[in-house]
Amino acid sequence: MAQDTPTPETPESRPARIEPPKEEVAPYELEPAPPAPPPAPKPPAAGKGDGSLMDGLPEDADLEHDPDVERALKGKPATKDKTVDEDAEQHTFVLPGMGGAKWVALVGAGLAVGAVIAAAVRSTDHWFASGVLALYLTAFHTGTGVLAAAAVAYFERVKFGAPDLMAARMLVAVSLAYLVFNVGVGVYTALTAPLGALLYLVALGVLARFSMVRLIRVAAVHLLFIVGVYIAMMLYAAATAPAGAS
Repeated sequence: MAQDTPTPETPESRPARIEPPKEEVAPYELEPAPPAPPPAPKPPAAGKGDGSLMDGLPEDADLEHDPDVERALKGKPATKDKTVDEDAEQHTFVLPGMGGAKWVALVGAGLAVGAVIAAAVRSTDHWFASGVLALYLTAFHTGTGVLAAAAVAYFERVKFGAPDLMAARMLVAVSLAYLVFNVGVGVYTALTAPLGALLYLVALGVLARFSMVRLIRVAAVHLLFIVGVYIAMMLYAAATAPAGAS
């Protein structure tokens, strides 16, 4: 029995090799992109909103002067608040000025004494009565002057202020006017009344710090009171005169 000769193996005669299916490679998964950062806030203006000492200060604040420090160094207020002064001037009639009521009253009393002496010297027959009358008129029209100032303050709808200070200032103005009236201006007698009125206005304007409008108002009302009192005295004298007296 003959042995079987092995047939040479060829590629065609080899059984087909079954390869396992290839695994599908998943695509590369990218990490999600991070969200875009929010826009950076705008930096605040210098000195505002940044927590600095400038935060909250007004734009017109004075950072160069410290009133408390200057008050401690100089012993007096460094600056004067114009706003407060203007508000006081608008709402108060009698404002503090040159001297207190006591010292101004002393000056007015000295002028009143001078007016009384001048009246007594000029009257040769009734020197005592003339001096007493000058004193009475000075005191009386000081009072009418204070009433005139109070009337103007009432119509201007402002607070009157210190009546004693107003009385002292009015005493100076009235006494100065009566001093001129009683002394006279030499031979220029026609200038006596205008000069006395002018000195009255100057003294009252300087002491009381009145504006021109307010000064004219006070002087006009005061003049009305003086004329009214004079007319009342004339009417009283006429009414009490004995019948048949010329």
